[in-house]
Amino acid sequence: MRLFFIALQFITRVPIGIKAKEEEISRSSLFFPVIGACIGLFLFLIFFLSSKIFPQNVSILLVIIASILITGGFHTEGFIDVCDGFYGGKNKEDILRIMKDPHCGSMGIIGAIILILSKFVILDSIPPLKIFSALVLMGILSRWAMVFIAFSSEYARESGTGKVFVEGIKKPDFWLATVFTIVFSILLTGIYGIILMGIIVFITFFLGIFFTKKISGITGDTLGATNEIIEVISLLMILFFFK
Repeated sequence: MRLFFIALQFITRVPIGIKAKEEEISRSSLFFPVIGACIGLFLFLIFFLSSKIFPQNVSILLVIIASILITGGFHTEGFIDVCDGFYGGKNKEDILRIMKDPHCGSMGIIGAIILILSKFVILDSIPPLKIFSALVLMGILSRWAMVFIAFSSEYARESGTGKVFVEGIKKPDFWLATVFTIVFSILLTGIYGIILMGIIVFITFFLGIFFTKKISGITGDTLGATNEIIEVISLLMILFFFK
């Protein structure tokens, strides 16, 4: 259970307070999809309770706010940095420098607006009976995507927050996370789960190639961006399957 709590501490703002070793941080990746499922369950609880009081669109808004709060906006921030860096950078050095800059540029702001608006519109369009599957699968698939892209890529910087995580994932941990993701994708959406998993694998693989071509690897920011992109794709596919 120690690795579970390390993973919870690594990708959420839940105050655990564990001082983890480098090997434990990378090994905790096997629990990322599990943490994603827990986040999805928490968000569904927000939706379920708030929908007793407010219209669905207000409940969806509260879900999106809760999703940002529980992660501290960490993944969203990474997405914003990637929008700024990849739009404004002319080469690897420029892109990495811009992404590290604490200031937010115009493209980052535009990207954040599009991201949040996309989640709101898609979630509000999903049938209420499928919101549970949508939120839980969104959490599972997006966190698995981070494990996959980290496992299959190199770290682009000499040092950084994600370096230990990216360079230390072992094959058994990756496959355990993958099996969990496949099983729950099928349990929640049936045969569509296999199709959805295939789509997520393809898009995540493409993102890894794109990032590697631009900056010779990935960073913590690109991990966060991957999470956000896969969340939107997951929701969009669930809407497509169950509209």
